Order: sequence, then structure tokens, then C-alpha cells
Amino acid sequence: MKRFVCLMKPIVEPRTDTDHAQTFKLHGAFLSDMAKKGSLIFAGYTTGENPGSLSLAVFTSSDATSAQGFADAAPAVKAGLLSAEIIPFEVFISREV
Repeated sequence: MKRFVCLMKPIVEPRTDTDHAQTFKLHGAFLSDMAKKGSLIFAGYTTGENPGSLSLAVFTSSDATSAQGFADAAPAVKAGLLSAEIIPFEVFISREV
């Protein structure tokens, strides 16, 4: 299996008073399910001065086409709230978290 990073950026400003909140809830459930299935290594988003301006998910997939399928299936991407870019990724140095 190969590793990929999915960089996700907001296309529209997320709002909590609309269906956006429900879509992001489903997005989180989708990522949790991928983690339980063993393909998602980790996912997160920026905080601080630019909260939510960039999200990423590092996961394993057989090839770039399958990796793009992972991104396309993410609820917030499907709903047009986030853009997604797939990039091949290798771990250079890591530590136990």
C-alpha cells in the first residue's frame, strides 16, 4: 500500500446555521470509519489565527486513482464545501504519538 496526503481547503465559508454542520458531522464520521478500517493514518485541521483554513488526511491506498476515490467520497468534498488535492506521501521521520 502507498501513502497519500489529501489536502482539503474550504471552497465556501462554513456556517453552523445550515446544512454545513450536518455535512461536517458526516465528514468526521466518514474519516472515523476510514480509521477503523485501517486506511486513515491521521487527519486534522489548522487552528490559531486561521482555524480550518487547511485540513489534511494521511492515508494508505493501492494507487492514485483509489486515493482520489477516497477524497471524492468525503462528504464535505462531495457537497462542494472543501476542495481536495491528492499528493503521494512518504514518512521521512516519525515518532510514536
